[in-house]
Amino acid sequence: MRLSRWLLSVMSLHCALWHCLLLTTVGATTPERMLLWHPDGKCPYPGPVNVSADSIGPLPINATIYELQRICPSADMDTTRRRFTDGMPAVPVVVFRFDSVEILAEFTAFKRLIEPGDHIDLWSVSGSARLFGTIPMNVPWSVLAKEGGNGTMTFSGPLTKVQFARWPTFVFVYRNLSTAGTGRHRVSEGHDYIPPSAVAEELLIRRNPT
Repeated sequence: MRLSRWLLSVMSLHCALWHCLLLTTVGATTPERMLLWHPDGKCPYPGPVNVSADSIGPLPINATIYELQRICPSADMDTTRRRFTDGMPAVPVVVFRFDSVEILAEFTAFKRLIEPGDHIDLWSVSGSARLFGTIPMNVPWSVLAKEGGNGTMTFSGPLTKVQFARWPTFVFVYRNLSTAGTGRHRVSEGHDYIPPSAVAEELLIRRNPT
């Protein structure tokens, strides 16, 4: 009787240990795992951050939060960067930091909780990234307008937003220009509103659902 009880205890312990091991393994390799955030962490990426319609550095624009965290485990979550309107709760954004570039991954709908399977709606890039590996993002307006070609610009308060037909998912944001206008204008009229030496403060990239 004692031997039977001992064998039963050993078998129960073995099953419990195997179950825990299985749960640990599955939990470490599936999107259901807990998201972990790292304030002030930097992404382990040695090269320059090149921006295209499909990716920003090593980050695919259409990837899920879980996939992005696997690429950059040092991502951070910030609830102070964006607000829909004054008085509304801050919208959480995911922050990816590189040596000279900061990337905000944002949601266009209000969210209280970021889930591993979520896709990013809007990306914000600031710093010394390079467009398609050749055009520095911080080039003066005179150079960017020549590279971008035809497009439109819109004015909203202190913001001037420029969108080129060549790069339909990109929006270049200028802030507090003394020559800012109102409404919508063609980029060919940009010399009337944007000083030749002005540099875009931010590049917004909309996700293109596939």
